[in-house]
Amino acid sequence: MIMIKRIGLILLLSFALYGSHATWTPGMTKQDLPDAFAVASSDASYVRIEFNRRRIDFSKPVRICVDASQATGWALCSGGDAATPLQFREADGLFEAFLPQDDSCYGVRLANRGLRKVTLDYTRSIAKPPIDMAPIMSEPKGEPHEVSVVCQQKDKLLILDTGRLTATFDISAGLRLKQLFCADMNRQILEYPKQTELFRLKLDNETILNSSTAAIYSIKTNERGFIAQLSFPIGIVATLECFRSGDEIAFSLKLTSDHEIAVKTAFPQIDGLLLNEDGNDYYCFPWGGGVIGDAPAYLRSIYGENDAWWQMMDLFSPANGGGFFLRVQDATGLAKGLSMRKGRTPPQENIIRPPRVAARNNLSLYFYQFRLQDGNGSGIAVDYQRSTLAPGKTFVLPVTLIGSHSGNWKAPMNTYANWAKSVWTFRPYPGKLSQKFNYLAGFGCEGELYTGHVWDREGFEAKNDICEINGWWSVSPLAPWNTPWEQFEQLGAAAQQDMKSSFGYGIDPFSRKPFYVFCRGDYDSYNPQWGGLPRFRRQLKEVRDKGKISLLYMDPVIVCGNSRYGKTEAPSYAVINPDWKDPHQCPKNPTVPENVVCNYYSYCMCLNTSGYLEKIAEDVKRVIEETGADGIRLDEYGHRGYVCLSKNHKHIFGEHGQHVWLQALEHSLKLIREVIPQDTLLVSEFPQADFAASRLDASLSYDICRRQSPLRPLQINLFRFYFPECRLFELNVGGPQNAKDIMLFNGNGVFNSGGRYSKEYTKIVHENAKCFVGEIEPLVTTLRKFVYANRFSSIDGNKILYSLYNGTGQTISGPVLEVPAGYSYRQLLPAASKTQPEKPMDGNAHIVLNSNQIGIILMERLSTR
Repeated sequence: MIMIKRIGLILLLSFALYGSHATWTPGMTKQDLPDAFAVASSDASYVRIEFNRRRIDFSKPVRICVDASQATGWALCSGGDAATPLQFREADGLFEAFLPQDDSCYGVRLANRGLRKVTLDYTRSIAKPPIDMAPIMSEPKGEPHEVSVVCQQKDKLLILDTGRLTATFDISAGLRLKQLFCADMNRQILEYPKQTELFRLKLDNETILNSSTAAIYSIKTNERGFIAQLSFPIGIVATLECFRSGDEIAFSLKLTSDHEIAVKTAFPQIDGLLLNEDGNDYYCFPWGGGVIGDAPAYLRSIYGENDAWWQMMDLFSPANGGGFFLRVQDATGLAKGLSMRKGRTPPQENIIRPPRVAARNNLSLYFYQFRLQDGNGSGIAVDYQRSTLAPGKTFVLPVTLIGSHSGNWKAPMNTYANWAKSVWTFRPYPGKLSQKFNYLAGFGCEGELYTGHVWDREGFEAKNDICEINGWWSVSPLAPWNTPWEQFEQLGAAAQQDMKSSFGYGIDPFSRKPFYVFCRGDYDSYNPQWGGLPRFRRQLKEVRDKGKISLLYMDPVIVCGNSRYGKTEAPSYAVINPDWKDPHQCPKNPTVPENVVCNYYSYCMCLNTSGYLEKIAEDVKRVIEETGADGIRLDEYGHRGYVCLSKNHKHIFGEHGQHVWLQALEHSLKLIREVIPQDTLLVSEFPQADFAASRLDASLSYDICRRQSPLRPLQINLFRFYFPECRLFELNVGGPQNAKDIMLFNGNGVFNSGGRYSKEYTKIVHENAKCFVGEIEPLVTTLRKFVYANRFSSIDGNKILYSLYNGTGQTISGPVLEVPAGYSYRQLLPAASKTQPEKPMDGNAHIVLNSNQIGIILMERLSTR
């Protein structure tokens, strides 16, 4: 009786602490299961229960209690049966354990040792519909029509018709967009037109000027559209041209003023959109590799801060079979904010916005600092940094186009990518790195580069394709900032910790004296004390002889004060910004020039200036000529950059205080490309944006580990599919456990992430490398909702490789893909077991996948097998 009372007390406490519980007992059918359990099965050895994770809040403790004679079990975590032992403890006749407190656990497997009952105590998750990233599209409700008159005026209305998109403008008071009719959806989508402004101007005193309140000075129509001159009482004149461009409507805006005045511009703001009567609109938004979904959200990213990698936003309606897009036709790399809103007041976790980073951006310069304002329906907008208008000066904003389309977001994404490749010259594709997957770096970071076995055995396993070499330039006999080693403590605690880890420091094998590796800035001499350039060239030959790509590390964004350049020129070209705080808190950072920006015990250099950029290009040219390396990996290239306020050097782009890093970065890459052989490889640390990536053969990417959001249930990387000329190699620094599965799902390479791809994964990608450079398409249709697939086809069409990802939240078994006539299929991943049943003869590819597990199916033309 006492035992029963204790168990009853435990249950009462569990209700108080957790709020919800679910129980399984032997003999339960699927219909008997509580909604927290998706699947349950048992045999004489084990009980397996999979959870409905959308019902459970895994950010809070989740306890499992087992009523059995003995308890042994494992938590099933994402990426297959990566079982984690549960730590059970006995408590008054029951055994309890806690599940991993994140969203990776999808079930448990328990040893069936007299097991009588399993109870899960948990906090119920607020019900949220799952995000379907690849909804089935209905056939378009309408179709484009022939147009005889593009632009016509009817009383106080202007009607501009492309045959696919019809825009109606009200000119009765100011200029306002009144209607948008999308022929593909057969729907007028501008449900709340008062939320739309064709452009908005914000003055320094926070006064806002809208196109709808401007005085119309003149309107002239022509065969392709109209030109409106609008004026404001403070002396600003806006010339807005709206015209047909193929199936799209283009907007062009020019601003002038009769006196000097600063404005922040939003152009355009198209808000109050409703593509579907019930508001179930989907979106595709450029944040890293992309956000696709239908959940209420505030989305904002900056093009120019390694945030938005392209300049297109899309809304689409699966029910109506089409969508509406906006794309910016800017070939100059101008920094801009891209904003999208769906619904009102979304939950906090559905808000994505750029961070404020002192001295590295200035969000206060934009019209929208954080997000588009609240409103009904959905909205999209583009805004630009504060710019100065003055007499005799015309501020011309990039042309923006809007359009209607059938199907999902893929058509406008193709349109945008094709435009980008028509204005920028991307690298040859397929290129030298297109079929490379494992990228190993770090040689020379921890000590002397040449003694003993220079390249360790692991570094030259067959699975490694690329070797990046550091520390090849002449190292420094002094610690950073020319500090004697006996005074090393003056560099601060962070430097002392680095010294203990040996990262960047070493001991000369001959003199036994310490040296500092990261003496970056001169990139020459090649350490003559250890054999110099001749020996280094022999080492690079070893790399080539083993069939590897050799890349040399350089970081032009920083210059070490120990280098010759650091002692002479670097202070003049360094970034100046009083808001900067050194993350390493080095007490020896120089104070002259005043407010100089220092990081990694070095000067941070401004790329927005002539003189230094030419020096970078000449350094790269000389190093390639002298060493014969395959290419250069430019560290820090592509990151958010800095806002330089220096008056010690002249700036090339932008006004004082503006963030123009993308334009400066692209200009640096352009100068480098002009002086090196065309087949020289350039690799950056970040893609930054398509504008700069057009000059890169590859880039590292932190998309999986640093852009995690509930809005991205699977981190699809659209950039990889639409701009494959710039090969991506993903890092996983504190990211999800199944990061390599996501990398393989996207067909990307791996950079230094826990040993590169496994032998199993490497075998798959190497044997089918030609598939990854043929016809590729993300998120193709599958036969199972929430099972996602990417298609990689060889150029000759003989092989089609599908990467699959099970996002259902539970184990699936059955058909997932249709097999084309004339093809057979094989399952490459998970590795087929000997007990795997025969393939069903229904014309479909079948597979068994655990929750969040990746699968690979290869289809081959029968005549070529």
